[in-house]
Amino acid sequence: MTVQINLEDLVRQLLVHPIETEWLEFKSNDADPKIIGQNTSALANAASLLNRTNGYIIWGIHDDTHQIIGTKFNPETQRVQNQDLRFWLQRNLEPKIDFTFHKVELDVHPIVVLIIPSAFDRPIRFNNDAYIRIGSHTTHLRNYPESEKQLWKLSDTSSLKQVLDLKAYKVKMS
Repeated sequence: MTVQINLEDLVRQLLVHPIETEWLEFKSNDADPKIIGQNTSALANAASLLNRTNGYIIWGIHDDTHQIIGTKFNPETQRVQNQDLRFWLQRNLEPKIDFTFHKVELDVHPIVVLIIPSAFDRPIRFNNDAYIRIGSHTTHLRNYPESEKQLWKLSDTSSLKQVLDLKAYKVKMS
């Protein structure tokens, strides 16, 4: 089952948050691929810890005022080491996650939304390092061993739940 979301409504709902959070990052034009990769890892891991389905990076929003200012960032045309940005990020994230870039226009300004699913079966790493958000700051997960332990514990619970759900489904099918 696919759930359709209205990106304009989603962005407006996220703008209501008074500050950036562990699972929400606002950018104007900063599109450094390495920072996007680190933030993707951090937001996926933090979203999992906070029991959120997704984390988000939204370009075209002023960091402090949350004013819609638009962005020049275009993930479809950005290249890194002769590769498309999405491919490069996917190649450097482990395990692979199904993040998606979306473009939307708000108040005549171009906005880009990166939707990042929460970490599921283990912490998400970028270039072999796992990251986490502490408030609105991205840092190495290894600096927060209790958070890392909690992420692994959550992944054990998620994996067990998935196995039990699969077994229940197979029983219903027989």
